[in-house]
Amino acid sequence: GLDRCSACIVVADSLKNTLELEDHDEDKTDILSGGRLDSRGVRQGKVVDYRTSEFRTSHIMDQICPVAASYSLNSLVGEHFLLNRTALEAVAFSEHLPASSTMVATSFDEVEAIALRTFCDGMVETYEDDISKAILADSPPQAGAMMEEICVKSAACESVDSLYGTVEARHNAMQANEDKKKKHKTKKKKKKKKFKENKGL
Repeated sequence: GLDRCSACIVVADSLKNTLELEDHDEDKTDILSGGRLDSRGVRQGKVVDYRTSEFRTSHIMDQICPVAASYSLNSLVGEHFLLNRTALEAVAFSEHLPASSTMVATSFDEVEAIALRTFCDGMVETYEDDISKAILADSPPQAGAMMEEICVKSAACESVDSLYGTVEARHNAMQANEDKKKKHKTKKKKKKKKFKENKGL
């Protein structure tokens, strides 16, 4: 079954990534609340800072779980959810629809993807107020850290120790995955060089 602590850390990462992807969002202007024209045709109302607006909070909250769907299990590094950056960019630029809780799974990977998405949807709905506060944090890393605290509060992670143990394990898994990619690239370069030497190029 789904490792709830690992899944919750994915939700924390997804919040951080969503905030970092805000640069791609062109609609970040301040909002005029209760705007109307007076008898002289002058617009009245209170200007609300976009950063602290309900519109921004709601918009970001809607993006967290689609971003979470950019993660997939990587059995090569110990069954951890790792980020697929290509999938993340596709979500950021609305190029594809990510896994949803209403999909019918046809493989083990899809079962896990749907379980992760369902878990994420539940977390965002249940802890909406806490996540709203995290969205207003000073930086994406701080927001991610606040979301990790929600993981302990929700009992998705049994304790702070289990949270950080899982974070460390995921970090090591990601590092191992990057090392494997680098080794694979080095092997390909060596093969290419040897092929050229054999051809006398």
